[in-house]
Amino acid sequence: MRTWITRMMVQAALARGDALLVRESGGAPETIRGRTMDPRFQFLQAQARRRPIPPDFGPVQARAATDQMIVLFGGGAEPGVSWQDRSVPRSGEGRDRAPRGRTGADDIRVRIYRPVRPEPEAVALTFFHFGGGVVGG
Repeated sequence: MRTWITRMMVQAALARGDALLVRESGGAPETIRGRTMDPRFQFLQAQARRRPIPPDFGPVQARAATDQMIVLFGGGAEPGVSWQDRSVPRSGEGRDRAPRGRTGADDIRVRIYRPVRPEPEAVALTFFHFGGGVVGG
């Protein structure tokens, strides 16, 4: 199915009223540590639980699934922010040895976000996501 059709179908499904989304997700709002989950997230979670994870689902498949989710749910680019995909050798030797979008087997993929108009006094934020701990560690 074409991506834009799938995206429209997902957006239409999530645009329905909160009560309907909750009902289709099990009937009651889900509360975690005293906080009620957004009905759209609850609906997506319920849909994901209905689909079993294949036994051969590894890091490559996880990355492909994540890329598909970004296409379906990702918004437009944030105004005033540029980004660049890079790779960093695990050994720390050298610089970017792999071309943009392609990494070596041992490289760590990183995405660098920068303001289009940097402020000299701005601080830097580094975020490490332990995604490999979920699939393929």
